[in-house]
Amino acid sequence: MKKMKSLAVAMLFSFAAISFYQCTNDEDLFKGFEHEPDFHSLQEVHDMMNVSDTATTTITNVATVNIFNGPKGTRLTFPENSIKLVSGGEPVTPVTLKMVEVYKGGEIVRHNMQTFKNQSSMISGGIFWLGGTDATGSEIKVEGAQAILPYKTKAAGYQEDMSYHSGQLQTKPSGNVNSWTSGSGNVTYDAAAGTNGEFTIENIGAGWNAPLSAYDFGESSGTQFSVQITNSSNLEKTEVFFVSSDYTLVAALTNAENGILSAQAGSIPNGMSGKLVAIALIDGKLSFGAQDVVINGSDSFSFGINEGELAALNALLNGIN
Repeated sequence: MKKMKSLAVAMLFSFAAISFYQCTNDEDLFKGFEHEPDFHSLQEVHDMMNVSDTATTTITNVATVNIFNGPKGTRLTFPENSIKLVSGGEPVTPVTLKMVEVYKGGEIVRHNMQTFKNQSSMISGGIFWLGGTDATGSEIKVEGAQAILPYKTKAAGYQEDMSYHSGQLQTKPSGNVNSWTSGSGNVTYDAAAGTNGEFTIENIGAGWNAPLSAYDFGESSGTQFSVQITNSSNLEKTEVFFVSSDYTLVAALTNAENGILSAQAGSIPNGMSGKLVAIALIDGKLSFGAQDVVINGSDSFSFGINEGELAALNALLNGIN
């Protein structure tokens, strides 16, 4: 009987060992597990980096003057009864207002933006987004509201030439990028206000708002340049931005041909220095890199990017003024 039990145990062990070997060496079995991408789109990357950028306030009485102070110094003033519903009628309080402030060049890239109107390069005096809902979840709009933005961008010489712009989507190979269109609000600059001067915008709207000034090329003509990311040829999953070192001016490369991205013709000043920032999804994995450049004519740049964590990309962009 003991021999029978020992034989049974030995046979059971052998069967288990053979089964384990077959399972761990069955190539067809393991081919069935597909790689799960970290991200499905570049917009998802931008959204993940900006989850904590929204400031919120609550309005309990829209019939009085209300002020919304953003953490980066943007101040929004809503006169009596200036908060309405997009669908018409008066909002049900409390109303929740949300604001996003964008001042530095790296922040502009982080939010998937450029400082362009159509094909013209613009210099930013600051950017903010406004939105909100009433107690029923209905979307709000604003009428006659005012914004004051502290002067904290690189816009020397252009402060007096700012005009109001609202956000407008433009298409690049990897998706939409926020660009700009002229708005009806009025912008004034007070050099003596605040710490370093302030821009005041009258009649702001919901959505993206900005004081912007067209870059003055003077007697020289603008140029364009192209960039090839050597290890990322899928332009639906690759994007490149140029961030000027001289001004708060950001260009998204929106032209694509033969695996190469290029800026709009005549849109970049000759001799302007800056940084190229490339972000891509390679097999669903986030890769990125940056390169310092000086634009001299129709230059062609190429460089490779490396796989990295979202926190490292966020740190890179937050370090670009």
